[in-house]
Amino acid sequence: MPLAMTFARRLAELGVLAEPVAPRAAAPRRLPAALSVAETAKRIARGLKEDGAAICVNTEAWAAGGRAARLLLFVSPALAAASEAADMEDGLALPWKVLVQEDAEGRVWILWQDPGEAPYAQAA
Repeated sequence: MPLAMTFARRLAELGVLAEPVAPRAAAPRRLPAALSVAETAKRIARGLKEDGAAICVNTEAWAAGGRAARLLLFVSPALAAASEAADMEDGLALPWKVLVQEDAEGRVWILWQDPGEAPYAQAA
């Protein structure tokens, strides 16, 4: 299973998504959240820790127009191992980044980029 779907399905299990997960091709990944920025980030951080991830940073991020945002940086051997798309070169993109932000309409979004889709990832 591609890493994007592995992480997206984990977000669904944590109950933070507003819609069902559908395969997407664009990076970074962007899914609507069902909860506030603070609660979404809290649940993601808790779930990642339960999965054995090390949370490097969990902080308020920049927020244009005073909108709420949180940035999580983490490393997760378990998440990488769960993906058949995992590649040693993906480690160059660590730590993984998740941004939870509110848009101008007050909707909350979860954004992340898969390590394999990082700008310096090697094409197959």
